[in-house]
Amino acid sequence: MAAVHDTAYPRLTENVTVAALQQIYSPSDREIAWSKTHRLTAGSRLLILVYLKCFQRLGYFPRIRDIPKPIISSIAKTLNCASTDLLSNVPSSSQSRLQIKIRLFLNVTKYSVEEHSEWLKERASQLAMTKENTIDIINALLEYLIKEQIELPAFSTLNRIAINARARANRNYYSAIVDVLSSTTIKMLDNILLYDNSEGQTLWHLAKQKPKKQSITNRHRYIDHTRWLKNMDCRIGALPLIPEQKRQQFYFETIAYARDKMASLTRRKRIALIAILIREQRMRSTDSLIGLFVKEIRKCHNKTKLDLTAFQDASTGESEKLVCMLRDVTLAMRADGSMTKRYQQIEAVVNHDPQAVTTRCDRLVIHGFNNPLQFLTRRYTPQLRRGLLDTLSILDIDHTAHGGQLLSCVNAILHYRGVAFKTLAVQAVVDFDDNAAVPLDWVRDSWHSILYGEQRMKIERRFLDRNAFELCVLSEVSRRLQSGDLFVNSSTKYDDYRTHLVSWAEFDRKIDSFCEMTGFDKNP
Repeated sequence: MAAVHDTAYPRLTENVTVAALQQIYSPSDREIAWSKTHRLTAGSRLLILVYLKCFQRLGYFPRIRDIPKPIISSIAKTLNCASTDLLSNVPSSSQSRLQIKIRLFLNVTKYSVEEHSEWLKERASQLAMTKENTIDIINALLEYLIKEQIELPAFSTLNRIAINARARANRNYYSAIVDVLSSTTIKMLDNILLYDNSEGQTLWHLAKQKPKKQSITNRHRYIDHTRWLKNMDCRIGALPLIPEQKRQQFYFETIAYARDKMASLTRRKRIALIAILIREQRMRSTDSLIGLFVKEIRKCHNKTKLDLTAFQDASTGESEKLVCMLRDVTLAMRADGSMTKRYQQIEAVVNHDPQAVTTRCDRLVIHGFNNPLQFLTRRYTPQLRRGLLDTLSILDIDHTAHGGQLLSCVNAILHYRGVAFKTLAVQAVVDFDDNAAVPLDWVRDSWHSILYGEQRMKIERRFLDRNAFELCVLSEVSRRLQSGDLFVNSSTKYDDYRTHLVSWAEFDRKIDSFCEMTGFDKNP
């Protein structure tokens, strides 16, 4: 139940400042002149002005004993009244007539149960469809009443209407959810409170499970848990559209309930809440897995930067040795004697193993001296690979724009994940593209020396390093999930951002009134 001080329902406070007395509770010359147009006693004239200023502040007439004395004294001083005790001499019948005069003066309608109750309940029902907190419903009802210039009813009336409207709206949502479920699905959801898993826990506790501290074992278990939630959610199917605030409230309410409490609820509410729990848990577990996926990829790239720094530091001495070797080769070529003797001197410089020298040079320059990607495969352990590919396999990924080629590559690495080979033909990846094109235009230049063993051939005839290709795809998926180019269905943080935008039809319909209200220019 909402407390009056938690809402915007206006109240009088005992501590009235001097500024408030002057700005809010001081009657204007027009109001004083208006009070003099009525044949009133001194006490009634004081009361009508006190009521007037309080009503302007509150929107309703307070009881005389609830009006702070500083307000009465300030208005009495304005009227040159000697005493504020005159108010106690005004009979109740006169008070009612004074209130009628004030309503006419302010053009305000008195709240009537017969005339306004149904209208107010209908408004509250509309608000309760999207708002869960009764405080929000009450505050919105206050805005409606003020806008329609209707005297505010008692706070208890508004509170009761808000509570009933919320309960009615929630029952409607429960019924709407249960009505779209099949009898088999309803039985499955009901049995979640009864059946135990292999560890002796009810499926209810399993459904509420949250990610534990990350380790290889826990990660694989949580992937299996997410896969189980996905299967359960697919059996539930599409649910009625429920506003975000209501859905979140239902979810938090369900999470807080123990098994015994859930079993004591009405069957419709119990089934509806379990269905919402499964749907929300799947989305939250998906978000957690994507977060871990992005974190692991970022961690690998951060470590390669450290590897590159170590490589650069260690390469300084190696570069000096190779430069000295090159100098000795040039000196041998310039030495006197026959070509055979010069060649023998060059062979001596390279220690009769030119292939080893070539390998040492390749190690420094083939991938670029500033390219950290060459060290990425070192971090790609079998355990990490399994976790990343398992995560990718249970995500329902789609693209917003220009992401079809990348998704073709995702399908390729998932298809061949169980096949043992070191290289993968580019043509094998082409088979997964709908347009039969090479789906590698998205690959950045810094990856080329890492991916392809042969650079001079046409790309369709090349072979890809399997681990490097998987890491290239996984890194790009991670980047695009964060940028919004890729999205995941059944997710909250990584869903399609376009679903949160106003449609163009609604934009065209409301843009004029919006610009008029805000003062913005319609032309950008």
